[in-house]
Amino acid sequence: MKKDQSVPLSEALQHFSEETDWEELVSLKDYATFITVLGRPETEQERKHWRYRRLKERLEADLVAKLTAGSLQATGFECPVGLDDERRLIRAEWWERLKPDFAASEAKGAGGLHVVDVRVQESQPARTCYSHRSAADERMPSEHALLATLRTDVRRWLQQEARVRGTSWQKKHYCSTARARFGDRVTDNLFNEIWRSADLPEALRRPGLRKTSKYSSGSSPPV
Repeated sequence: MKKDQSVPLSEALQHFSEETDWEELVSLKDYATFITVLGRPETEQERKHWRYRRLKERLEADLVAKLTAGSLQATGFECPVGLDDERRLIRAEWWERLKPDFAASEAKGAGGLHVVDVRVQESQPARTCYSHRSAADERMPSEHALLATLRTDVRRWLQQEARVRGTSWQKKHYCSTARARFGDRVTDNLFNEIWRSADLPEALRRPGLRKTSKYSSGSSPPV
């Protein structure tokens, strides 16, 4: 019998994230919860808290992107679970509608869908091929894989631009420039998702930034 190589969803970040990212997340775990006092300067503890939250959100988003792209696959039981129920494969496209609960190893979706005891592993090739696609078609990346690659490319670009331009651009300027660079596939929803998970300077996330603009010479976004 082949050994089960899957891990619970609650342990998936440790197994399928970059080692340096996971080690940093663990080092910041003591700052997972923090009480913010409005009106006072940001403390080192508060800065580490927000770093922990953003890094965790990014690693979770990256893992869901891998599930959506099919490089990882997950299985689980649809709730309520019967005594004779078997573990089922969660198809890659379902992750566009499922919201995972990493701590509980569960996922929920519209219509009351509830999957429990979710386990994740590297994707395994199908035992039997029912497709008549050509070899050229098989080499073509899937739509999910292309979208996952786009997320990664836009996030990397955004982090690099933010380090250079900072608050001289507002969020809308980063979005419009990303769309001009990567195409109309960068929708508002996709960009918002990337913005939340990206490792950005804290100043870019402060309230009121969208209402102000501080352009320096040569830093105005393209029209």
